[in-house]
Amino acid sequence: MRRSIKENQAEMRRYGLLAGLCAGLGFSLALWANQAFSLWRVSSEYPWPLTITGVLLSLFVCGLAGWLAARLDHAFYAVLIWLGVGVFEGWLAIRLNYYLINQFAELLHPELEGLTIYPFELYARLFLGVVLVIIGILSALAGIFQIYLVENAINAGSIVGGITALVLNIVIFAAVGFAADYIVQRPLREPVMGVASMIRLAEQNRERPLSLTTAREMHLRALKPLGEQIFQPYKLYMGAYDPNSIMSSSVHLKLQDGWATCHLFEGSLNFCELSEKAYLQKLDCWLDGNPDYYCRVKIPEESKAVLEAAKARISGASSLEIMEQRGDAVLIDVGSQEGGQYRCILRLRGDLVLESCSAVDG
Repeated sequence: MRRSIKENQAEMRRYGLLAGLCAGLGFSLALWANQAFSLWRVSSEYPWPLTITGVLLSLFVCGLAGWLAARLDHAFYAVLIWLGVGVFEGWLAIRLNYYLINQFAELLHPELEGLTIYPFELYARLFLGVVLVIIGILSALAGIFQIYLVENAINAGSIVGGITALVLNIVIFAAVGFAADYIVQRPLREPVMGVASMIRLAEQNRERPLSLTTAREMHLRALKPLGEQIFQPYKLYMGAYDPNSIMSSSVHLKLQDGWATCHLFEGSLNFCELSEKAYLQKLDCWLDGNPDYYCRVKIPEESKAVLEAAKARISGASSLEIMEQRGDAVLIDVGSQEGGQYRCILRLRGDLVLESCSAVDG
């Protein structure tokens, strides 16, 4: 029985919507789920609201694009639509990972509110155009295949044929998503993955020692300051990045008995240091009345008077404890000899910069 033109158009739109949702699923698996899973399996934190936002927006936009392309039923318009989808996905990946990541971090950790711990804006602006062009073109090419696959799904003589055509949509757009992930997200997770890989190598070296040459080539000595603590449960967090190129980066480690920071250049581990030596001892040195240059803590000129007044109020620190290390921020709670509680914020900006020391309410 022959179907009417209206029935054919309705089926075309229905399959277009399904194919669009499959494309969005492919994007989501390769772009958002891939990033979250990669960091989760190396005991690192990734803001789950970012993943959920990316998945939902990808499914909505791609579903709408698939439906609209099928409704217009013209190859030229379909290519333009999927070009726009690629530009949107590239923009979304940059927007969420390089701009809104600070807001997502604040949702998980309210103590970071107001601190821009990931100053990625400059780097993101530098490569925004390149990303949008590459992902847009790849998505447009995938859109050409999507038109063909929608027609195949409609004309398939069996359910299996229709499902196969839709599954191919997932595969094709997942390939575009992996390209976006490689350009946009890989540079952010590479330092964390690198440190996790070195810790695994150190564990293997402990059980089956490597040759001195191999250990030296793999920079295993960089982990030596952390001692046996790296063989205990730990958590990794994205640290400070060079905002101009993100070639220079750091990774924070939450160990059982404290914190540490590892520094990398172009993904290679340079050195690691315990936070007690890197931050607590330097801040304690300054609070004891020593000059900032002697303690290797930089005091901004515009904040010097305020910070000196805060130091006078603390009147000697009886206790210092790191509460958080995220991005370029180190939050330290300081107890004064009179019983007052203060929070000092150090920033990793080339130099170790003391940004503030203020009383903690309650």
